[in-house]
Amino acid sequence: MGKNIILFSAILVLALIFTSMLVSYSVLAQETTAIEAVGTEENLTIELPNAGITPDSPFYGLERALERIRLALTFNKAEKAKRGLAYAEERLSELRLLLEAKKLKAAEKAKEEHKQIMQQVRERIQEIEEENATEEAEEKIGIEDRIRKQEIALD
Repeated sequence: MGKNIILFSAILVLALIFTSMLVSYSVLAQETTAIEAVGTEENLTIELPNAGITPDSPFYGLERALERIRLALTFNKAEKAKRGLAYAEERLSELRLLLEAKKLKAAEKAKEEHKQIMQQVRERIQEIEEENATEEAEEKIGIEDRIRKQEIALD
């Protein structure tokens, strides 16, 4: 009986810690940082979320797993593309932060993950175009604009 109480208490504590991490993650994601891409044909400012958990953190894998779960539970292709783009923007923030801290190995990981996510977003946009869903096609235009801004910021 005593072991069951201890086990239940441990599970409860872990659930509370996990929940608090999710809440703090969503709060961090709401804050933004503006970066300017200069030296391009047009000057533009991109609003990026704060980096939050970076690839050099032991919790990074958990954050990425939660992102993949959220993407899997998003069924609308345009919404899935937007969510993926938000994750790509977070990788871009992580990249900026890690480069400033001269953590090059972790920065390379963030850059590679940004590249992978952007490829997935492009594939979802292609699917929207092929289906020619009017409402989703309109959202595609906004998504493509955000993609272009990220590509300019990476250069």
